[in-house]
Amino acid sequence: ARRIATTLRQSSRTWVAGMGVLAIFLAFFGLLQLGMSLWQAAAVALIAVVLVQQGVIHTMGEVNASLADRLEGLEDRSWEIRESEQLHRSVAAAFGDVLLQRDHDGNVRHANDTFMSLFSGEQIALPPIDLEIGTRDVLVETAQGQRWFAWRDLPARDLQSGTMGIRSVARDITSRKSHEHELASAAAAAQAASEAKSRFLATISHEVRTPLNGIKGVAQLLARTPLDATQRDHLAILKTSGDTLLALIEDLLDTARMEQGDLSIQAEPVEVEQLVEGVAAMMASRAASKN
Repeated sequence: ARRIATTLRQSSRTWVAGMGVLAIFLAFFGLLQLGMSLWQAAAVALIAVVLVQQGVIHTMGEVNASLADRLEGLEDRSWEIRESEQLHRSVAAAFGDVLLQRDHDGNVRHANDTFMSLFSGEQIALPPIDLEIGTRDVLVETAQGQRWFAWRDLPARDLQSGTMGIRSVARDITSRKSHEHELASAAAAAQAASEAKSRFLATISHEVRTPLNGIKGVAQLLARTPLDATQRDHLAILKTSGDTLLALIEDLLDTARMEQGDLSIQAEPVEVEQLVEGVAAMMASRAASKN
């Protein structure tokens, strides 16, 4: 718009000079070529100048109308840009985001209230400008101590100076980072507890198996001695109980293997009748005590 206005002013000066040259030319042409009197030549020159002037005025009017339309469009566009900028600033302020404008040397040119509350009066040590990476998590020293921000740098024009710079938008994610750290610590503690329990189960299982093997060995020795029918029944119950306890220890070891992902399942045939008789024999004494 400024360039067009300058061109119009230059054109106006050129037009005034051209009209003067045209009037002089027509006056001399009328005097010398057509034999007119001085007043007739002046009248012809004046009429020609007026006609040319009317044409130029009409053209200038069209140019001015076009210029006015363009200026109106530019003004509307400027208002839209300012409204959009204000909307973005309002949204950033509503969410408590940091918003600042820096030049390519990293000097802060403009900043919002959130930035001023976090960095006012402090030695500012902002993250280096990085336009290659999108949003990144950075740890920044603020007036409230070290805080985490989801930081993003974008190329943007400074509306006041018109120069290109860097606009940074940052959101405080300290609470989220703290929560993530707590979850990671809890997961690590749970993993450590699970490993400790697995080691405990494996250790206890091996320790219990040693005296159990001794009991089963003595039972086998007793089975080789002369026994009456009642003693042999009692010895059979002892052997069954020992086998059951050994199976329980194996189950404990299987639990530890399951937590470590080392358990393998194997299908084996089972004598159902013998299994039921064994369970009944184990429970017989308890059932008898309760009548």
